Amino acid sequence: GGFCNISEDFVKQMHTGVWYAEEVTPPENYRINTDPSKNKQVFNWDGTTPISLVFENDSKVQIRFRKVDENGRGLAGALIAIYKDGQPIGTQTTDKNGCFYVNGLSVGYFVFQELSAPAGYALDAFPYASVYIDAATLQGADTVDVQMVNHKKPQLTILKVNAKTGEAVPGTVFEVRGINNTYLATVTTGGDGTAFLDDLDSGAYEVTEKSVPAPYILDTNNHQTVALAGGDKRTLTFSNSTEPGLRIVKKDAVTGKALPGVTFRVTQLDGSYTGELTTDQDGEIFVEHMAAGSY
Repeated sequence: GGFCNISEDFVKQMHTGVWYAEEVTPPENYRINTDPSKNKQVFNWDGTTPISLVFENDSKVQIRFRKVDENGRGLAGALIAIYKDGQPIGTQTTDKNGCFYVNGLSVGYFVFQELSAPAGYALDAFPYASVYIDAATLQGADTVDVQMVNHKKPQLTILKVNAKTGEAVPGTVFEVRGINNTYLATVTTGGDGTAFLDDLDSGAYEVTEKSVPAPYILDTNNHQTVALAGGDKRTLTFSNSTEPGLRIVKKDAVTGKALPGVTFRVTQLDGSYTGELTTDQDGEIFVEHMAAGSY
């Protein structure tokens, strides 16, 4: 916001033609801009038309924000909100080196919040960094560095196998649902028995087996939960048997209300199996992996 008017005596000595103005000494606590187009400007003087030139300076003390991956490589395209003493002062996007600069500093507490991560990288669970600029810092000529790290988006592999042999089971359909986000997808295992997801944000997910190809039986325990953070590579394994199961449901004949605590004896007709089982709180008994036969 500083203005400088050239004295009338000096203007009278200026002949018409092409001139240039060059910044030689910057204001206190500022540095001459390293961009030649900003510290030296050419203008045409016709002797009458007023000329106004604008020069920009960077503070001697500046904050250099840098966004890097886990190997220290700069990441472009991170959108960062900047706050000073709790008040927003703007947003910046990191350049090809993962950087941007904050100039014109004054004493205060600066906070940087990542609003969106670079492509292919996960937004951290606590996406903040901060620095306090005091009066002593402003009297120096240093660059204050603030750095934040991003990890690649987590990867999740769903593996489906035969409970007895461990062989891969293709064609099994799973639903993947975000518990603390809006993610929802349906995937099917391929020939190697796996389904792979790599476009996930950090968070918690529930994976539910929705259908399984014949002759496999859908288990009652058909879902798992997993918490994923940036950089994670997790595998969830589901196994199914081709052996049949038995479900017994006990209800009130009039109201249809489930009846827990009812005991049944289940006997295989050839005498190879017998057992007494009690209905659970949902009025159900479920027996998995039974041998084929009559009961």
